[in-house]
Amino acid sequence: MEHLSKPIDHMLMKLYYIYHKSPKKLAELKSLCEIMKDMFEFDTGSVKPKKACGTRWVSFKLAAMQLFLDKFGVYMSHLETLVAERSKGYEEISGYLRKWKTPHMLMYVAFFTDVLTPPAILCKVFQKEGIDIVTATSAIEKSQKKLQSLTEKDVKCLPTVESVIRKVEHNGDKISYQGIELSSANYDTALASINSKKNGIVDEVVRNMSSRLNQDTNSVPIMQKAALVLNTESWQAAANVRGNSKSSDHEQEINEEVFNAEISELFDHFRSALEKAGVTCTCQQIVDEWEDMFTYTLNFLHPAKNSYKKTWKLLFHSSYTTTKWASILTLIELLFCIPVSNAKLERMFSKLKRTKTDFRCSLGEARLTNLLRIMEEGPPVGSFDVRPVVNLWAQKKVRRGNQSKRKAYKKQKTNRSESTHYVCSSSSSESSVDTDADDDRAANEQWWIDNFESDSESAEEFEGFFRS
Repeated sequence: MEHLSKPIDHMLMKLYYIYHKSPKKLAELKSLCEIMKDMFEFDTGSVKPKKACGTRWVSFKLAAMQLFLDKFGVYMSHLETLVAERSKGYEEISGYLRKWKTPHMLMYVAFFTDVLTPPAILCKVFQKEGIDIVTATSAIEKSQKKLQSLTEKDVKCLPTVESVIRKVEHNGDKISYQGIELSSANYDTALASINSKKNGIVDEVVRNMSSRLNQDTNSVPIMQKAALVLNTESWQAAANVRGNSKSSDHEQEINEEVFNAEISELFDHFRSALEKAGVTCTCQQIVDEWEDMFTYTLNFLHPAKNSYKKTWKLLFHSSYTTTKWASILTLIELLFCIPVSNAKLERMFSKLKRTKTDFRCSLGEARLTNLLRIMEEGPPVGSFDVRPVVNLWAQKKVRRGNQSKRKAYKKQKTNRSESTHYVCSSSSSESSVDTDADDDRAANEQWWIDNFESDSESAEEFEGFFRS
């Protein structure tokens, strides 16, 4: 399968970097898309090619291929314009166009879009926060069933391939897709080639998925047995309840031993962990607790009508939790704690980069650990009450307890400022202001006379100035 998918990966990478490194080309591409959107129906609003390489998640590659099919005519038309107007330096793009404007590239992208849709859905399930064994096992089974259903269909009946074929326009011997002319002979050859290799590609995807998830096809693994026990929605059918028309609903015959083998194997597998948790019972005792809880659930909680999470919540809050079912519920709690995905761990590295930046490189290990724990397990910011923290900060030590109260200093005033900025509001204040002004003038006059009395002419001149 690698020799078939490698050209698609190379095409998506080159198409992304052509527009990623040139804002001018991207602006021209957006303008062309605005013109062509009235001529063709586009499913997505994005125009810039998406990056599909260098990432583990299949959903990114799937989104890049879907965008390529949706804007195929826009990309090819713009690249043709670039090659025609600026032939110098665009020989490489001209070579790419000869490979990309082929029915093989178009149809294989559509086919791999259908093949990668179930794994992409599975990847998104594994990225969720509250995923457990039941959700993971159910998603794996659904993905495998969808992949197997692809082998039973003709390639023209696959959803994406069928949508592309429906948009292909036939004009005599020529065919086109979104205004881009394709070879009719190569178009039929591409469909025949995909149809002959379809089952082999799907089988290889299923094998790779199974090996990635460490699934053993020869025996049922522990994870699947744990999922059978935890999925209370399937208990009713598995227990083979046989109703008695003469008895009430609570007197039905129940096959209590339906999951005894799974409980025994799970107990043996996690025996050391259960002993550390304080469980000292034997295997037969925990099986007896399971049968009692199993019968109670079927008779009173109706697990087939409720979700498995709601049923287990009722069981964990039952009055028998710490008495009759203490050991079996400890085993169930351990099964719910088994990690099934490393997406949460990988997100911690992103949080670490956001926390310990270049400006906070001196954070210690203890402080950094506390910050990461708050970000991951702490309450939302809106529900955080700061008052206990402030009280703790205030009571931890005395904050400047011996500091005295600051003095209230009075503003100093000068005679000159008072005489300049004083505002008069009455006749009495006017007389006082005039008196102060006369005193200031007399003092200034006497200072000039005293300093210039050696020079009679200067003294007489300044004296005459002040007198005037």
